[in-house]
Amino acid sequence: MNTLLDYSEHLGASAGKHRRCSYDSALSASVIYKIWLRSFTAEGTIRAASERLPEVADLGVSWLLVSPFLKPSPDTTSSPGSKAAESTQSHTAPNPYGIADFEAVDPEFGTWGDWRRFVDTAHRLGMKAMMEVVFTHSGTRCGLLEYPGFYRLDDRGNPLLGECGFPLFDFKSDKLRAYLIARLCQWVSDDHVDGFSCVRSSEVPVDFWKKARVTLEERNPQVVMLGDGTPEEMNGVFDLGYDKCYYSSILSAVTDGQPAIVVHRAWEDVQAGMPEGSLMVRSNEDVGTERADLALGEGGAEATDVLACLLDGVPLFMNGQEIGDATPINVTSAQTIRWDSGSFVASNFRARPRRKLFRQLLELRKENACLNRGEVVWLDNDQQESVLSFVRQHDGRKMLVVINLSNRSLQVSLDTSLKPFNRLFDLVRGCPRSSVLGYGRPTFMLEAYAYIVGEPMSQRACI
Repeated sequence: MNTLLDYSEHLGASAGKHRRCSYDSALSASVIYKIWLRSFTAEGTIRAASERLPEVADLGVSWLLVSPFLKPSPDTTSSPGSKAAESTQSHTAPNPYGIADFEAVDPEFGTWGDWRRFVDTAHRLGMKAMMEVVFTHSGTRCGLLEYPGFYRLDDRGNPLLGECGFPLFDFKSDKLRAYLIARLCQWVSDDHVDGFSCVRSSEVPVDFWKKARVTLEERNPQVVMLGDGTPEEMNGVFDLGYDKCYYSSILSAVTDGQPAIVVHRAWEDVQAGMPEGSLMVRSNEDVGTERADLALGEGGAEATDVLACLLDGVPLFMNGQEIGDATPINVTSAQTIRWDSGSFVASNFRARPRRKLFRQLLELRKENACLNRGEVVWLDNDQQESVLSFVRQHDGRKMLVVINLSNRSLQVSLDTSLKPFNRLFDLVRGCPRSSVLGYGRPTFMLEAYAYIVGEPMSQRACI
């Protein structure tokens, strides 16, 4: 790592200024695709990942979020909670979340030139690139350990260690703050990075992120930042925040026997604590757990893919979800995604390919204002232990979404007026759909894990 320079310019008078992140319609219509470099390709390199980007762009993805690729310390400690991955392989590669040099690319993954070509390729294909950064700690052999005041110390004067045994940064140091902000600025200015996913951002003082935000916007006013999703962070600092309750709520509803309404309640709890206009990122997969098709089952994975795409906020999908792949994600070892399985009509994990569904859903989000910026209006129904129902509405137009999260067929009646939902056009299946006759409310038959994404026929007639 280069000798520490004077980064005092990054602690200027603008440190106290920050803007409130406005509701961005382009961002609300976006979809994030997480690339784990070690599993995305057989080579496990940035250059090889670049070659697969046309296939990702073909899905309709807006943002590429790339796992850490800076030079790590030679630690093989796994990330906390990675029980599923640990059961499949021993750990043989360094943990990419324990950085040794914040200015160098891990040779395992490539070079800065490879990364710049990756970003250029993404831009040419209409996508943006987001780096995943970890500023709570460094690796155990980081060059920054040479600098006094950069780390928190224990009673014996040794660096205080956090989870995974990584030494924790001390943000009382202005020089540390300036150094880390300089790195963000370099990646934006020199490498044309469009945004950052800030791992465990809530463990870093929010005033650091405020200063970083202002400084970055001087270089790219459109920079996007994704954080933990705390109310304080979402009030003018981060554009996007992780909805950490979403994954646990769908797991409870699909696999643990809890009523589907727990998903609705979790959504309400998160929204109640957030500033108006906050955009939450939702995923039906979590790092260190089984992939969606194994954790939720094939039907549950597909139903919750649909839910993540059609709720407000921004969906995030892990590489391989578009084919229902079940290869575990382990940050310290690699098992390559079985891309060939997505071309078969049947595999070990799906009854049919899912790539087509992903294309449909992502195109719907992009093209339909109700789905990418519309208000969410939840509807009660008479099957709340199994079914979620809501309307997305914008500028006088409405879109009905009904999803069965159970493994049984059922009939569901919605607590709303029959019109305009008595006759719908199902936008996923491309055909009309009518309410069951003889009921005064919209009533539909749904097979296990089935869903309706319906536009009122009366509304379509007005187009």
